[in-house]
Amino acid sequence: SVGIVQQDVFLFADTIYENIKYGRPDATFDEVVEAAKKAEIYDDIMKMEKGFDTYVGERGTLLSGGQKQRVAIAGVIAMKTECIVFDEATAMLDPAGRADVLKTVRRLNREQGMTVLWITHFMEEAAQADRVIVMSGGKVALDGKPEDVFTQVETMRQLSLDVPASTELLWQLNQAGLSLPLDALDMESCAQVIASVLK
Repeated sequence: SVGIVQQDVFLFADTIYENIKYGRPDATFDEVVEAAKKAEIYDDIMKMEKGFDTYVGERGTLLSGGQKQRVAIAGVIAMKTECIVFDEATAMLDPAGRADVLKTVRRLNREQGMTVLWITHFMEEAAQADRVIVMSGGKVALDGKPEDVFTQVETMRQLSLDVPASTELLWQLNQAGLSLPLDALDMESCAQVIASVLK
């Protein structure tokens, strides 16, 4: 009932099709296709000369980092799990690859109702969650909604962790004498907060 996608995805030296159905050998072709669509890798596969029969290479070296992650996600979806754990799943990806994987994960959570446990050191990613748990020394240090956790800038610093860049900017402006709320967790919200003060 629980699947995992790790930072360094391991794919077998086989086809995309076999990699997706590996965790559930009895999956039908239609189920593999549906999993690929949900993982938003289907269009990429269809652009490849051999489609689902495309050989991925040893450890998936013939695919991009984002494609490897999405094939791994499709494999977990094909297993029909209730929960997916992503352990630093975007750490080795470029910004475009990270954005693709995050978009896929958000869709799985919002539209498919799948529980997602997202482990990350990227605070902008964590800020998009429904709930944030900050761990330190194997214990829960902070737990709550992102806006409640990330407004505790001093505590986060004591834990040697960053906050989202927008929160850091607002905190720095407050240190310079302004009085701004710290709960604007993305750049657009941050810009609106600053603009309202500058009027």
